[in-house]
Amino acid sequence: MAPRLEPGKHNGVAVAVKTFNRPDCILRSVERWQRALPSVPFYYLDDGTESTEASRAALAAHPGAVRVEAGGVDVGTAHGRNLLVDAVARDGFAFTLMADEDFMVDDSFDLSVLWTALHEGDADIVGLNRCETYGQCRGHHALLRAEGRLYVVPNASRWAEPPTPSGGCVRTDLVQQIFLARTQALVHSPWDDRLKNNDHYDMFLSAQAHGLRVFYCPGLRVRHE
Repeated sequence: MAPRLEPGKHNGVAVAVKTFNRPDCILRSVERWQRALPSVPFYYLDDGTESTEASRAALAAHPGAVRVEAGGVDVGTAHGRNLLVDAVARDGFAFTLMADEDFMVDDSFDLSVLWTALHEGDADIVGLNRCETYGQCRGHHALLRAEGRLYVVPNASRWAEPPTPSGGCVRTDLVQQIFLARTQALVHSPWDDRLKNNDHYDMFLSAQAHGLRVFYCPGLRVRHE
């Protein structure tokens, strides 16, 4: 049975968002997340050059917004995400809700769906649907190897495990870049710091190699802007 989420508390969860040269977008992101999850801190890392004193002040004015220093300009998506996870772990948060800055939640976002699936499925990572403004949604993929080649099969699972009892979440190999994870799982299986882009598939292949359990919850959506 999943432990109960305590209303008005962070429950050991922190949101973590990497951004680059999108000051308006990251400001909208923190506003949306803090409306949806007001007690959950929002960690962000911006390694771009387009933020202004005004945009930095607007972000800093949000209670719970925590800036993580990049240590340079354009350090890369993978390295930036690892720095975020390190900061979240250092501050003692057991769970990281990782997202991109242009994934926008609304007040109906239900963290308990991911939380329950994480515990019911004994999972390390639990993802959800990413939906475009024009309506198309992307969920999860199976990663299959055969004859030395990698095959990515959309909306498929190679696992025979039954769905989780509460949310009908299924085991899979890869979810979208918005997921709830056990922080130590991301510490144990980090992104490859050498990759500035296209690090997403590599990260989930690494998670697969490390034996991490990944689940996908079809009933939860977030809008991609």
